[in-house]
Amino acid sequence: MASERGRFQRVLGEVLGIDAAKVDDATSPQTVKSWNSMTHMKLVARLEGEFGVRLAVREVIRVKSAADFVRLLSAQGVQL
Repeated sequence: MASERGRFQRVLGEVLGIDAAKVDDATSPQTVKSWNSMTHMKLVARLEGEFGVRLAVREVIRVKSAADFVRLLSAQGVQL
């Protein structure tokens, strides 16, 4: 079974079209050209489905990096 962090990296990699091994906390729209408003919403939907959580819109719009998603998921009890 994949680790929670590995699942997180896989989802970001698949949605953003990058190698999951290259996903780290610094991954952001500034470092990944394909991270735009549409892929941002796809990330939210995929992460919610993958980890069985609901992320609040007011929190999601503040996400600027993978580290921010880690923080939100951790607040929902997901150990990354």
